[in-house]
Amino acid sequence: MIRGEKMHVPFLDLQPQHQLPRRELQQSWADILDQTAFIAGERVQRFEDDFAAYCEVKHAIGVANGTDP
Repeated sequence: MIRGEKMHVPFLDLQPQHQLPRRELQQSWADILDQTAFIAGERVQRFEDDFAAYCEVKHAIGVANGTDP
């Protein structure tokens, strides 16, 4: 590469990774929207339980982002 010349670095194509779970994700999202289950509820509880088990801890709490108190 010649000094000052720009190099093209392509972005990672995530499309193939999204195809396999696409229908399941779309159905889950549609269910959440239909039930307006954005905060708390069965799905959040299931996520917290599953995530706690994955982390090998007793409890996990789902929050909107890393700055939630």
